[in-house]
Parts: sequence; structure tokens; C-alpha cells
Amino acid sequence: MKEKIDKFVNDNYDKLIRIAQTKVSYFDRPTTAEAILNDAYLYIVKNPPEEVKDIPRYMVNYMNMELKFDKSVTTRRDRLNSREVLNINSSTEIDIDAIDLRDELNDFRKTLDRLNQIVWDVYSTKGKRKIKEIAEHFDINMSSAYQLRTIIISKLKEYYENQSRT
Repeated sequence: MKEKIDKFVNDNYDKLIRIAQTKVSYFDRPTTAEAILNDAYLYIVKNPPEEVKDIPRYMVNYMNMELKFDKSVTTRRDRLNSREVLNINSSTEIDIDAIDLRDELNDFRKTLDRLNQIVWDVYSTKGKRKIKEIAEHFDINMSSAYQLRTIIISKLKEYYENQSRT
């Protein structure tokens, strides 16, 4: 059966690439048509259809399934690859604007009272941005954590608006 699958892919490669490009752009995934076609080919070789006439249907169906669902192998792989690229870029480049932003955030922190400074440190430095995380960190109920987060975000917005006016 592998020989028949190879023959089908070789004979219809351009058409399959066009179909894959259309599907990738339709589902707006960060993958290439060649990668999804390659994945479909490998899947069909491992799980061949019973009849030769089903090969095109299996190929297109596999492409649809892989691109449609967020938890598919292709989507996960591409998401991991894009994160690796982001990590490499962020670790090798120093962004001047980010340095200025850190200075701005430190200036913002200086305008806060002690309680709000502590909340800001937990929110910004420790990265606890969800209400549940803040509530667990301070050992308070969720509504109090929500209020603390809302207050600190509104103070940041107010600070930003004042800074942008000057």
C-alpha cells in the first residue's frame, strides 16, 4: 500500500500543496503547507486506508483534523517551536524600550503606598496575575483579591494617563 500512497502523493503533489496552503490559511495556523502535508503522509503510511480510492480523502481529512483542533500534534508542535523562537530572541536581544519600561514601572511603584507596593510586586515581579493566585498568595478571599488587583490596575492606568499628558 505504501507504494500506492507514494505514487498518489508524487502524482498530485502540487494539488496537495495548494489544498494544504488553503487549509493552513483558513485555520490561521503557524505551520507550513509542506509540514502539514508531510504529517498527513506519515500518518497515512502508518495507518493506510483499506482501498486506494480512499487515499485522497484520508489525506485531506487528516489535514483538516490537525489544523482544526488546538490539541492536535501539529498545532502543539508549532506552538512549541514558536515559543522556542521567542525565547531565543528574548534571551539574545536587549530591548532599549524594555529598559525604559522598567524605569517607568519603578517610578510607578514609588508613587504607591506600602500596601499597594506589596500588591504590585506580587502582581508584576512574581507574575501572580490571576485572582486565585493573588488570593492564595495573600491568604485572602477571592473578592478581596479581585479588589486589590482592580485597585492596582486602575492606579497603573491613572499613572500612565498622567505620564502621557506630560
